[in-house]
Amino acid sequence: MPLRIDGKPRAGSTLALAGSAGFALDGSENVTQETAVLYAEIRQTLRQRATPIPSNDTWIAALARQHGLPVLSNDRHFDLVPGLVRTGW
Repeated sequence: MPLRIDGKPRAGSTLALAGSAGFALDGSENVTQETAVLYAEIRQTLRQRATPIPSNDTWIAALARQHGLPVLSNDRHFDLVPGLVRTGW
């Protein structure tokens, strides 16, 4: 069930660990209109607070919120996203 980005995750990698913990998207999730709306809302909120995060991480946050999943990351800027749960390792 690990998220696949350009191939399979390496054994012991963060993505492999995330999949084994049941937190990862399986790679079949597509960006939908709902995802795009969430992305725009997150970007606007963070811009208004003067706390922007990288664009790719905003997409990750939007997908995670859309599917009700936490984000497994040590990047603390995910904590700035309203309604998103970050799980560190």
